[in-house]
Amino acid sequence: MSRRHTDGRWCARSTSPQRRCDETRERAQAKHGTACTRSNTVIIGDSLEDVRTGLVGGASVLGVTSGKTSAQDLKEAGAEVVLDSLENVAQLVAAIAAVTP
Repeated sequence: MSRRHTDGRWCARSTSPQRRCDETRERAQAKHGTACTRSNTVIIGDSLEDVRTGLVGGASVLGVTSGKTSAQDLKEAGAEVVLDSLENVAQLVAAIAAVTP
């Protein structure tokens, strides 16, 4: 089983969270010419796997309850901030600012 990344590449779901993070970080660094660190990288996800992947990869993590996972479960898994949706852009920007130094 595989899924498509926003940049059009395919990634096997069976790869480890660490490997997915490494591959994504490498692509972002190559594209933007800057190192991706916790201070400038935020993972936004709606599943426990998204939170786990972000934490393993050393990113700040925002949870969003757009999937099946509850706000409490996302928070307990390690999401620093949990939003109900991504529709409120001002709220999203504020949440990103809150988790990045």
